[in-house]
Amino acid sequence: MGAAMDWLGPEGCRAVALDILTRPQLARERGGEIWADCPFHAERTPGNAFSYNWTKDVAQCLSCGTAADLIGVYNAAHGREPDDALGFAEFRQTYAPSAPAGRPAPQPRRRARREDAPRWTPRQAGDPCEDWSRHAAQFVEHSMRRLESAPEVARMLAGWGIDMDTARACRMGWNERDKFPPVTSWGLPHATGRTGGEAKIFLPAGLVIPYAPGGRVVKIKIRRSGEGADPRYWHVKGGYCGFHVYGRPEWRVWVIIETERDAAMVWRFVRGMGVGTMATGSASARPDERAAGVLRGASCILNALDYDGAGRANAGWWEDEFPQSLRWPAPPSLGKDIGDAVGHGVDVAAWVRAGLPSHVRRELERLTRPAQTPPAVPSAGQRPEPQELPPAVRELRGLLARAEGRARIVKHADGGLELCCAPGWRGTPEGWELSGRISRLVFMGPDEVLRWIEADPRGRITG
Repeated sequence: MGAAMDWLGPEGCRAVALDILTRPQLARERGGEIWADCPFHAERTPGNAFSYNWTKDVAQCLSCGTAADLIGVYNAAHGREPDDALGFAEFRQTYAPSAPAGRPAPQPRRRARREDAPRWTPRQAGDPCEDWSRHAAQFVEHSMRRLESAPEVARMLAGWGIDMDTARACRMGWNERDKFPPVTSWGLPHATGRTGGEAKIFLPAGLVIPYAPGGRVVKIKIRRSGEGADPRYWHVKGGYCGFHVYGRPEWRVWVIIETERDAAMVWRFVRGMGVGTMATGSASARPDERAAGVLRGASCILNALDYDGAGRANAGWWEDEFPQSLRWPAPPSLGKDIGDAVGHGVDVAAWVRAGLPSHVRRELERLTRPAQTPPAVPSAGQRPEPQELPPAVRELRGLLARAEGRARIVKHADGGLELCCAPGWRGTPEGWELSGRISRLVFMGPDEVLRWIEADPRGRITG
């Protein structure tokens, strides 16, 4: 019997358990116990092994063998160790703020920072040379064309929660086979390889995920397609070694995710909310100077690192360095990360919203709410001259006009946007260029573009 029983009593524990365990699917009451998906591990047959007895404040899983009280269940559901002290305090603040202390909270396992210990300083991750970026951009453009002509890869992306509009906005591509260009051909210093000849840059077959802030390719990660490939994500030699960042630097809410693929997927669902994502590449990676600067200005950071030992072990570092960081992994019963959970039908946007404090949600709603009288926005009866509009909007209108109706922005009832093109047009050189530029303006451009689109009364915008 734990502290929750002292504070809440049996019926209070029952109500809280139902609140905690009714994710991702409804918990069931049977025989005086609550049966639900196990919060301690990913089950193959969810809901058949884990139960919580609210009269004794004891939870146990017959599959993984873990037992804990209600606070331990709360901690596990939020990506912590069952006896995590921060989770203990958070549980009390959330469910029993006026309860007497009763028993002492468990002591944190993390060693306190010494007063004289040096503070963490983000490292500088420099951009690659111009030659590297130029050849990287050529490789990315080639892989993007390959992806457009590979419907089986598009289906694979859809299974991961990434639609083609998101893939185009992120400039994702497909590398059909392993390639080995010499290091000097990409502007890197000459080096001798293992066979005695010039060293090569390894470009493995797989999903190409570039990072191109400001339009310049500075980093490429490739999710390798080969069976048993290790490491699964390959960092192309010579590129920038910082985080992949999806979103605008001025945004105030960020989700931290391990893999670049999953970060792009989550960004697809939350960019309309003004939420960005960052891919760390590993649980132990730390932000570089560029990413740290963005995160320092954030009002909330959701730490969605994998639900495993490494993700839990590094949660404390994030909470120490970024006090606005909250541990928010994917529902543990559906896998170790949000990429696994998407395959089970998780609503990604709802998952992110649920992790945000109420004041942050209200601020996002205020910032993303369309203005009542936006300046220089075309109305049904009058369309202002192009010079009255912001530069990015003028550029978008010009591109749509050049497309001559073969590209249109479709507004969905749920607030989503989609770029639709005439059959076969995107495969032409002109269509490829125009659709790519339109996609980047719509999905990655400045806020005034979204405001202009939202204020336009038409459901389909062609110019």
